[in-house]
Amino acid sequence: MERNSAKLADITDGFYQELRQLVGECRSKYESTHSPEDLRALENVIKMSRDIFERREQKLSMKALRFIRTGEDDAKLVGGERKVFDSLVSSMRQFREEFDGSLVGAAPKPHAATPQPAAQPQQPAENNGFSETLIRIVKNIPKFVSSDMREYGPFEANAIVKLPKKEAELLLTRQFAEAM
Repeated sequence: MERNSAKLADITDGFYQELRQLVGECRSKYESTHSPEDLRALENVIKMSRDIFERREQKLSMKALRFIRTGEDDAKLVGGERKVFDSLVSSMRQFREEFDGSLVGAAPKPHAATPQPAAQPQQPAENNGFSETLIRIVKNIPKFVSSDMREYGPFEANAIVKLPKKEAELLLTRQFAEAM
């Protein structure tokens, strides 16, 4: 049923537990007989179990995306699927809000426990809540659009410019600029 429909198949709440039991029974049978037929049966059950799980996983992801876009939630989820669905929806909503915010020029919300890069020997400055870095351009750089969808440049060699830290670090690592 899972293979023949784009929707999640209706399964019982105990489906995953029953699947684990079936795999366990096949494994026990093979371990007691060591017959090639029992090994093939065990491998087939594991392969089909993984196929069902991965199909449901993919459909669950698509259902979360559809829910974010339309609000439609007809999901018949069992076991840990609801927890995964809710987590996906939460993450996707946050990602969408950050993207939408970047389109209107809003600063991205800081993420908790985000590792910070090691400090560079640069002079940061504050500008509209963004950390900026003073750098010297060593090669001509054409106009470019950064990840925050803002345009920077063009810059000529030997120009001293103040850029957001992320863009400055990119130019420094690609050796288009030197730290001041």
